Parts: sequence; C-alpha cells; structure tokens
Amino acid sequence: MTDLPDDEPQPGSRAWMEQTAQLDSAMATARRYLSALNAQDHPACNAILVELACDRDGSMVKAFMAPAAQALDFAHVLDQLGVLDGGSLQEYLDRGAMQQLDVAEIDQKLLDEDP
Repeated sequence: MTDLPDDEPQPGSRAWMEQTAQLDSAMATARRYLSALNAQDHPACNAILVELACDRDGSMVKAFMAPAAQALDFAHVLDQLGVLDGGSLQEYLDRGAMQQLDVAEIDQKLLDEDP
C-alpha cells in the first residue's frame, strides 16, 4: 500500500473517519441527484442543489458535479446493454441512493459515538 503524506489523515484516525464520512455523505447526495435527474423530478433536483448551496466549504459540490453527469450517461448505456440488475434504470438508481444514505447514516453514528 502506498504511504500517505504526513499532512494527510492516517486511516483509522478521527480526521480520516470525518473525511470518509463527508465523502460518503457527498456520494449519497450525488446518488439522490442522479435518481431525481433521471426521473426528471425537477423540484427534487432543485432541493438537492439548494442543499449543495448550503455546503459551507464546497466539498460536496466538488465531490459530485462532474461524476454525476458522467455516471448518468454511463448508466443509460448500461441500461441499453441490459447489464443492470433487474428492473428499470430508475429503480436501480433509487436502490443505490437509499443504500448510500444508509452508509452515510452509519458513518455519522460512528462519529457521534467516538469521543
């Protein structure tokens, strides 16, 4: 495994856990956005963008804007090829969004428990 620079949080440290939780949260937001975008649910897309606008340090925006658009294009290709696990693309995106939210909630619980 590659060693991390000294100024980067080390795996297992509180700072590393916080960064990981922040990234999981950003990914959950990205998946919710993809799901809403694919469903053409414009009010939901707007609500998520408002949520991003409230992100003080901008880390959530950086974590998902470009990959979100690329992922949706790629998902449409996979759907056309029949590679997705059963159901429609929308069902697949919705399941992924809910699973990522579960991960973000677990991260937050772990951080809340850690002194």
